[in-house]
Amino acid sequence: MKIGRILPILVCALTSAIGAIGQSAASPVTTALQTSITGMLGTNNVQDVTLTGTVTAIAGSDDENGTFTFRATSTGSSRIDLGLSSATRSETRLLANGMPSGQWSNGTAVTALAQHNLFTGLFWPFPAYTLQTLLNDPTMTVTFVGQEGSLLHLAASGQQAGVTPTAASLHQALTQIDFWLDSTTFLPAQMLFNVHPDSNATLNIPVLVEFSNYQMIDGITTATHVQKYINNTLTLDIQVQSLATNSGLNAATFTLQ
Repeated sequence: MKIGRILPILVCALTSAIGAIGQSAASPVTTALQTSITGMLGTNNVQDVTLTGTVTAIAGSDDENGTFTFRATSTGSSRIDLGLSSATRSETRLLANGMPSGQWSNGTAVTALAQHNLFTGLFWPFPAYTLQTLLNDPTMTVTFVGQEGSLLHLAASGQQAGVTPTAASLHQALTQIDFWLDSTTFLPAQMLFNVHPDSNATLNIPVLVEFSNYQMIDGITTATHVQKYINNTLTLDIQVQSLATNSGLNAATFTLQ
């Protein structure tokens, strides 16, 4: 990860974390990410994770209750299944040989996700994997935006070399992720990214995810209340009830039939 401009206020906000970890050459932004990840995963080597719980799906004035399952691997695959009264909804992302692909299903038909919608939102119910990706991806630049109340606002975007300025600008926009960490615990409070219509990669539809009620489950600290807003409207309200790790998820899990 390349580290962008660091404001003095971030240095002050991260003093306690740096003291806890020990002085090193790591920048305050790197320290913040590492502290947040450690706060969620501890020293556990979490190769895959499965979250299960309940969900309320909101569409206009209609609410549907059902079950929620999220599965993901640290190597870049994820799957969400919603078991609602009207239908089963699923969405998968799979990284194979360095190439991302994705599918979604309404229970009757399987459709490929547009390529320009594969850059963000991969791990949105489980922010530890999102932050790990930002920390380990050398093409991502993370900068400190500022302190907003009790939250630290950071922004990340991808850099693409060897392409035209127009293509590089589009890639940067498609990979943009903003996130807010609690300034005391460094646990993620919010994440913001954009999705786009299949036919228009430049039209942004904002997706805001809010994380709250962190609990330790089987040695992992995770948000047990996750709310997803699309275009400023609450669409999913999730209550996480169980968490399992390292269950041996394989590629077949992330392919819809």
